[in-house]
Formats: sequence, C-alpha cells, structure tokens
Amino acid sequence: MLLADGTEARLAADDLGLGYRDSRFKDVAPGGPAEIVVAATFHLAPADAGEIKARLDDIRRWRQAHQPLGLPSAGSTFRNPDDGPSAGQLIDEAGLKRFRIGGAQVSEKHANFIVTERGATATDVRRLVDHIHATILARTGTDLRPEVEFVGDWSGWPWPDEPDGGRDAGGGQR
Repeated sequence: MLLADGTEARLAADDLGLGYRDSRFKDVAPGGPAEIVVAATFHLAPADAGEIKARLDDIRRWRQAHQPLGLPSAGSTFRNPDDGPSAGQLIDEAGLKRFRIGGAQVSEKHANFIVTERGATATDVRRLVDHIHATILARTGTDLRPEVEFVGDWSGWPWPDEPDGGRDAGGGQR
C-alpha cells in the first residue's frame, strides 16, 4: 500500500479498520492525500460449486426484482438508518420516487437509487441528494447519510444563500 506520506507499507487486515461499508481509506482529511491500495492478498475458503451458484443466482434474482439494473446509477445512495425504516422506504413515503433535478432522478423501482440519463451532471446528482436529505430531515427528523462519496472540488457547496442550488422543485433553473 502507498501511504499518504509517499512511503510503501504492508498492512495486516486488522490494521485496515475494515467494517460494514467502512475502512481506514474513508478517513482522509479534506484536501489531504489518500492512501492507495496497490496490491492485496485474499484467503478464501472452499465451498461446493453448486451452493455458490445457487447463492449467486438468488442474489442476482433479488437484485433484478428490487434494483434499477440496466440504468446508470452509483448504487445505493443513502445508508440505512440504524433505527426505523430503510432509507428507500423514507424516500418513497416522502413521495420522492421519480423526483428529478436536471438529468438525475430518484428511481421509480427503488427510491434509494438515483438514476441518470445522458447529459446528467455530478451537480445534478449532488443537488438531488441534498434535496432528498433536506426533505427527509424536515419530514421525519432522520439525518440520512450519503452512501456515495462525492470526489473532486465541492468547496463552497452548498451555496449559502440558495440551499437548492438555484433550482426550483421541478429541477428548472430560477
């Protein structure tokens, strides 16, 4: 692995801070250098090929039935809260399925997915994430945490005088 100071190191799995949707690689100071994994060794346990295939088939069927596969997305947008309904259920109950800003839209199939159409921008997605977050916070008091990581220069975001980025509820520019 390449450490933030430019040196190389070999780290054991216990030193990586691995957890469900988390690791030490997510704890980079804003604007600071990141650590980069350049190689990894995995130790796998053997299993019956039929069991593996059956499990993969079940996962594939569940995803096809519940997720907007075949449409561009970054996957699950928000982490599920520790208590209470899932992020998707909260977004759905708030009436936000199909809500759109620019080329980004809350999926009709699964409300915790943002799908995009040709021409969508990262700003469209970010504005939609912020709108969903603000709506759910105001409606339920639940502070949804994004699952997706926004990379690049987002300094000055959101604009202090226009939390919705200057767009009206339909996604049009004001």
